Amino acid sequence: MCDPIPDEVLDLQCLANDRPGITRAWGEGIAQAATVCLEDQRHSPGAAMSVRGHRTGTCRLDWQEGDDQMRRCFNDSGYATEHGAYAIAILLAELITGWTVVERSEKGTHIDFWMGEDNEEELPFTNKVRLEVTGIRHGDDAAIAARMKEKWTRLTGTVHSLPAMVIVVEFGLPVSEVQQK
Repeated sequence: MCDPIPDEVLDLQCLANDRPGITRAWGEGIAQAATVCLEDQRHSPGAAMSVRGHRTGTCRLDWQEGDDQMRRCFNDSGYATEHGAYAIAILLAELITGWTVVERSEKGTHIDFWMGEDNEEELPFTNKVRLEVTGIRHGDDAAIAARMKEKWTRLTGTVHSLPAMVIVVEFGLPVSEVQQK
């Protein structure tokens, strides 16, 4: 049975608050990428996002409206979609787990981020969850399911004992699919 998520607002501007593994500037950047993706799909601040999979429910997405400079900066659709998905997935994973991003993963590890407790006194941190994120600008349920399957197939090829979470963010509806093992 799927656990419900609390009815929450995911405020993209919160990503500008320092986290152990995300600088203020990068947090602002991924929030801007998400803004461009959401507005490209004709969503406005306060849009409802369905969450399904391991956790179910609805979150409200909040952001500051984008401008022409932001759209020009994130004109590369693939880059904007990837980084915009990071923004939403990080906030959603924090809501679900209660942990935060403590480190960006290196290429080749098949994950994007390590999540753990935000406690600098205990650094080096104790990793809690491996987080893999992917984004789709506009897709259907079949595209979301295919992307989820692709990510889990890559993760099962790794040798690691810590739990993993995969989040697929689709901007068209919008919807996020969350799976955790």
